[in-house]
Amino acid sequence: KSSGNASELKSGDISGQFSMFETKSTDIAVDGDIQNYDFFSKQYTPMYRSVRVGYGEDDDDYVCANLNPDLDEGQSEKELYALFYGYDSEISGEIKFKQVSITTATGNFYLPTNIQANIQHSNHTNWVTDSHRIYVTKYSDCTAFPNATVDPETDVYNPYVVDADGDAEFPHFVPVGDISTQTGQLFSIGKRNFVNAENLPLSGTFSIEGKAVIVTDALENVYIGCTVITDTRVNAGKGLAVGVLTLLASVVMMMW
Repeated sequence: KSSGNASELKSGDISGQFSMFETKSTDIAVDGDIQNYDFFSKQYTPMYRSVRVGYGEDDDDYVCANLNPDLDEGQSEKELYALFYGYDSEISGEIKFKQVSITTATGNFYLPTNIQANIQHSNHTNWVTDSHRIYVTKYSDCTAFPNATVDPETDVYNPYVVDADGDAEFPHFVPVGDISTQTGQLFSIGKRNFVNAENLPLSGTFSIEGKAVIVTDALENVYIGCTVITDTRVNAGKGLAVGVLTLLASVVMMMW
């Protein structure tokens, strides 16, 4: 809602809950708890989202920043990347994965994994299509992917060997690699997507690092792009090799 008491307002409407902020200080003190604003609320945590602070007569001037974790001792953050360059697929862009881990005397604990997808149609950058799924597969190379259509029963990364027919209500009973099902979200190509997944480890025995990630259409699960998840911003799919070969061929022709 855009009006009502604090508990009924949109989670991100801080000014709506506390009225306008009037300060020239770099610190703003809020007396009381912000309603509907739980940083540890699994899928709906506001962590990593952007904050807009408007000013000016019509609030038309603003500054913007992101909510990033302030890590203490025993806490760390891991980032993984899936980069699509469009050489061998219909998409280009990046999927970024972030997860905070907390180490205590009793073991390691992990917050939900944040997924930020910013991918486009490689040949039609102004197209927006809204019905796509993202799967982390059990394969470590895009060339090992056997078919043009993803089979959730056999291709998706499923280290806990759970039934592939689960849903977002119980994400820990969904295969780890079935991101769209466990988050309850189809992804758009042509605009940014932001979602959190409870059951998507970036570290440890069942980490998704090094796995091939597939983007499909949601209707028939037809493969439209693949790359390998890595901890650096270097494309690990077939596209980089194709690009390098093309560049080398061009240099050779120029020399000839």
